[in-house]
Amino acid sequence: MDMELLACPSCGSELFTFTASKRRIVFRVTTHYLALVVSEGSSSDANLVDMSNFHCGACSWSGGVRELAPSHS
Repeated sequence: MDMELLACPSCGSELFTFTASKRRIVFRVTTHYLALVVSEGSSSDANLVDMSNFHCGACSWSGGVRELAPSHS
């Protein structure tokens, strides 16, 4: 099964943010509910992301991974 990106249900953005240990982590989410970190940092930053409470990188939406929509890109 291919991994496709998920998007914000409000604006369609594929970029999300989470703040942990005073670091802002920017990431994308796949259909396998994996966080793919796109900001500078280590790949272990993905383990810090709380997949039940993060924010859209483009609008004011916040929520969990199960609320995301299929990406249109």
